[in-house]
Amino acid sequence: MTVGLADDPGSAVTGCEFHAARRLAFWRDGYVASDDAAARRRVLDAAKRLRGA
Repeated sequence: MTVGLADDPGSAVTGCEFHAARRLAFWRDGYVASDDAAARRRVLDAAKRLRGA
């Protein structure tokens, strides 16, 4: 599933959940800009696991 990421300065990208999680894990002030709550949760959970690795 494709999701969008954004940050406060206004940068935005779209990508698959896997790559969105990788980018979000190391992107300061980033957030998932998706209406799909399940996809948003999967990306946030994966990003959290990547930060801990």
